[in-house]
Amino acid sequence: MKIAVSFVFSCFIILNFFSQDDAWVESNQTETQQEDQVFTIVDESAEYPGGSKEMFAYIAKNMRYPTSAIENEIEGKVFIRFVIDKSGNIVNPEIARGIGGCPECEQEALRIVRAMPKWKPAMVAGEPVKSLFYLPITFHLE
Repeated sequence: MKIAVSFVFSCFIILNFFSQDDAWVESNQTETQQEDQVFTIVDESAEYPGGSKEMFAYIAKNMRYPTSAIENEIEGKVFIRFVIDKSGNIVNPEIARGIGGCPECEQEALRIVRAMPKWKPAMVAGEPVKSLFYLPITFHLE
């Protein structure tokens, strides 16, 4: 009887140890997943240095309207999708929606976004997080 009780108690201790280890692994995986998670809903949105007004001034100052778009009187908006990482860097900018018939406009919009300075990252619960951002860049002839 004493041996059976010892055996059961030993099994309980071993199972308890492994279940704690599994909990640690699950907890650690959750933290890793949160590290890689790109948030779409945040407490504070990512922000260009100086705010939207400064960002649009930067775009206006740095835009080089493609010659082919001027010659063909092409206007419209290019939507760029990118991630702002925890440090404020722009990561993986890509065309979400372009202007039909003007790949040069799309490339110019990507060039402008890739050249932007670091942003203030988005925040969740007071911590910086990766966040998804869509930026429309308008091509308009005057």
